[in-house]
Amino acid sequence: MKQNYFIPGIYDYIFKTIMTDEEHIDYIHFLICEITGIPKEELKKNFKILSTFLPLEHKSQKRGQVDILYQYGKNNYINIEMNLEYSKTLLIKNNYYHCKLMAEQFFSGKPYYEGKVIQINLNLFKINNNKEINLYKILDTETYICENENFIKYHINLEKIYNSCYNKDNKELTLLERAFLVLMETDVKKLKKWTLHETFLEKVARRIMKMNEEEYCIGMYDKEKVDKIFAEMLRREREENAIKKGMKKGIKKGIQKGIKKGIEKGIEKGIEKGIEKGIEKGKAEEKNNIAKNMLKNNLEVSFIQKITNLSLNEILKLKDSLYE
Repeated sequence: MKQNYFIPGIYDYIFKTIMTDEEHIDYIHFLICEITGIPKEELKKNFKILSTFLPLEHKSQKRGQVDILYQYGKNNYINIEMNLEYSKTLLIKNNYYHCKLMAEQFFSGKPYYEGKVIQINLNLFKINNNKEINLYKILDTETYICENENFIKYHINLEKIYNSCYNKDNKELTLLERAFLVLMETDVKKLKKWTLHETFLEKVARRIMKMNEEEYCIGMYDKEKVDKIFAEMLRREREENAIKKGMKKGIKKGIQKGIKKGIEKGIEKGIEKGIEKGIEKGKAEEKNNIAKNMLKNNLEVSFIQKITNLSLNEILKLKDSLYE
């Protein structure tokens, strides 16, 4: 095991190994019973760890893969999903798996009311509220009457459990909280602390530590980490390029639009100004002609001023121009 490099049990390869191994059946049963309230005796009846692949309805369909799938009793199924990062797409995908499992009951000819389909989402993020365990069913929003008691979903807020429980002693924690902390722990000393005096938790902790010594496991973790970083870098690069491209295109369009608008406004303003000047010039010429005619008829200058609104100086200049 590398120093300061401890891979927790929430990571895909370790999580699936633990949750699909009969050696950890006590741990699996404990989690399911505590979360769902299903009695242990009922859960243990014909309990099977199934393939993580969902059945196909037709040949052209892509095969769906759930994290963990169990069957208990005659027709009851439990799907467990480990979700490390929030994503709407991820939640839609999980809903699809849940609905597909329910649909299988129908396609296989079994009445829907004969079997439960339960999905447990272990989330390293918060959904809607700050409770540790959130139960979802299809309900009428006014009467809260449940449409189908057998179609059940749980969202477990691992982040809340980790943050609220991490600095507490074992005495202050429930056994379920300790069971979740064992999966999330990255410190060996703390891991041993959470498992104290609980055989089924000690077995899980030993498995996690043993897998941390396997080169294959470390390689899987490294690959997952590198892929994640690379995907994030690629996403950011694409976003930045799109923004730059958009800005460049936007600026170019803006300049072109601005120039066009400026020219149009300039022409419009120029025409308006020209018309105004033309009208003013026409009016002035008309006044001058009226004043000249009045001067020719020897009318009083004061009278001409009153009629044309021309100044005395302007009228005198017009009078001089008649004798040039």
